[in-house]
Formats: sequence, structure tokens, C-alpha cells
Amino acid sequence: MPLLILYFLLDRKRIFEISFYGFTAHILWANLDNILASQNYLIHPHSLSYLLPVGFSVTTVIFPVAFMLVYQYCTKHNKNILIYFIGASVVFGFGFGGFSVLVGLLEMHKGMNLFYLFLIDIVIAFLAYGFTKLFIMIKHDKRAD
Repeated sequence: MPLLILYFLLDRKRIFEISFYGFTAHILWANLDNILASQNYLIHPHSLSYLLPVGFSVTTVIFPVAFMLVYQYCTKHNKNILIYFIGASVVFGFGFGGFSVLVGLLEMHKGMNLFYLFLIDIVIAFLAYGFTKLFIMIKHDKRAD
């Protein structure tokens, strides 16, 4: 469903830039989710299928798509990306994270809590933004011509 929404809302003129941002956010969160799960900080007791990786959850599908749309909106309309990323991180860290814990889709151990999820979301959003800006800068480098 999130990818279908993205299909209709994605700015086709900037598809590679926005997709690179989303791919980077996806890879960062998926890898961190696997690390946290292997160290028993986060446990996903249920998966969609036994064929899919354990961490196939909100962080690997909905998070990148939502943050891609936030990135697209902020960069297109010259909005303060800091405020929008923090707002989206509140929704994901406390909203989706809290809901996942409430319905048993996520278990947190060893002191992990929703505030840490919120902080992780912010860090990943800004790391993906930084990597995207770096690659845009490299693309526009005069030495590449």
C-alpha cells in the first residue's frame, strides 16, 4: 500500500534524488533494526511470512515512503526540513512505535523505549538527507564533466 501511494505522489522530475533518499533511509533503518534485533533490544514477534526477513516492518516499508514524501515536500516548497523531520519522527517513534508495542508487533528490552525510537528516526532521517545532499553535490561537481 505505501508503495502504491508513493507511485501516485512521487515527483517524476526528481525521481532519482527522492528515491535515493528513501533507499538510504530504508537501508540504514533495516540494518539498524537487524542489529537491534540481534542484540535483543527490539523484537518483532510476528512477521508477514516465514519467507521474509524478521525486520520486515514499519521501519522497512512505511518509514522510507513517508520520509520520502516529507523530503519531497520540504525541498520543493522550501520548508524547514528540520521541523518536518522531527514531526514525522514523533509520529513514527511515538505513534507507530507505541501502537506496535500496544498490539504486540514490537517488544522492547534492555532499556529500549519509544524515546530512543524517536531519536533513531531523527538520526536516520538526517543521515539519509546528508548522504543525498552529498551525492547531489558530487553530481554537480565540475570535475565530473
